[in-house]
Amino acid sequence: ILQSVLKDWGTHYLKKDVLPNLPPKLYSRRYFDLTPEQWRVYRELRDEFQTFLSTGESLTTPLAITRLIRMRQVLSGYLPSDTDDKLRPIGTKNPRLEALLEVVQNAEGQQLIVWAVYRQDIDSIMEILRKNNISAVRYDGKCNDTQLFEAEDTWKAGKAQVFVSNPAVGGQGLTLNNAPTMIWYNNYYKLSFRRQGEDRNHRPGQKATTCNIIDICAAGTIDELVIDALRKKQEVAEFVMGDEKTTWV
Repeated sequence: ILQSVLKDWGTHYLKKDVLPNLPPKLYSRRYFDLTPEQWRVYRELRDEFQTFLSTGESLTTPLAITRLIRMRQVLSGYLPSDTDDKLRPIGTKNPRLEALLEVVQNAEGQQLIVWAVYRQDIDSIMEILRKNNISAVRYDGKCNDTQLFEAEDTWKAGKAQVFVSNPAVGGQGLTLNNAPTMIWYNNYYKLSFRRQGEDRNHRPGQKATTCNIIDICAAGTIDELVIDALRKKQEVAEFVMGDEKTTWV
């Protein structure tokens, strides 16, 4: 009934109808394993709403929304404490960063887009790329307008391999079709951020045979729940509009 009502108020076209020559999107996930210390902290927050860091400091999360944020931070390798908001690393290894670095290094020099949610994530990504002599530009709320313009121009000119951004800042209005591959370091819950972010390189001028979309994901954690929730939101939107179901991996 809803579909018939909507049809009376307008005409609905899909991107594939007006841009039939765009390459298909190919979805995949790059899984990584948490360290034992990360698993301990993650499970304690999930089950007991409290954990203790290796420094002896405590972190208590009585509110569900706060707990979800802290659990996701654990998956990125850091947490604050009850004392202050300063972020402490969880151990000396960061498997999520290592997984991202492996994907970038396997890209054989092709330009890439990396999306990350938190500023600390982008700080860490920029640092590990720098340490491994991989050229990158930053495009997020930490940059002023001049720095944003310079980052975009530098990357589009091919002078940097990786475009690192937050989808809340770089997810709309940019054409980044130099990159055949984008990597989602982690995700927001908002489907609009995901869909807009995916369309930055899936645009006219894209010359790749496929647009590869890779999610960095910790198996058996809230990472999978977030990605699956975005998929379900997409399916509901497609059902309402009567569109063909999108295939996700």
